[in-house]
Amino acid sequence: MSVYSLTEETLTGIPAIDEQHQEWLTHLDAVLTIAERDEPIEEVARTLKFLVAYTVEHFSTEETCMVHHHYAGYAAHKAAHERLVQSLLDLLDTYQRHGTVGTVTDGLKTFMEGWFADHIQKMDKALALFLQENGFSDL
Repeated sequence: MSVYSLTEETLTGIPAIDEQHQEWLTHLDAVLTIAERDEPIEEVARTLKFLVAYTVEHFSTEETCMVHHHYAGYAAHKAAHERLVQSLLDLLDTYQRHGTVGTVTDGLKTFMEGWFADHIQKMDKALALFLQENGFSDL
């Protein structure tokens, strides 16, 4: 069962972005499930690394779209992406050094309570509105 899912507040209206956000949440759920089952450190780290890689891939998709469509908010959006990736890498590093499940679960839950929804509601929705206003219904 999924712990997190997209809501009206976090849907952008751009199918490719919304699908990738839901896929990200699926990967997040996998990390949390494995961590909470007290799986071996290597398995939790492997799953968290996959989440980081998927995050980078998703951000690359959004950033390519922004550049292609000459989105004025590109620099700020990209900087926010870079901060998020660094936060996830820091979480992975801390976990690999200390190997405590609470590091992963607490870190990801804190992230979900703040950054994820806030970023989508502000930055991603602004990008989606720009795309829609300029006749682009998808990436």
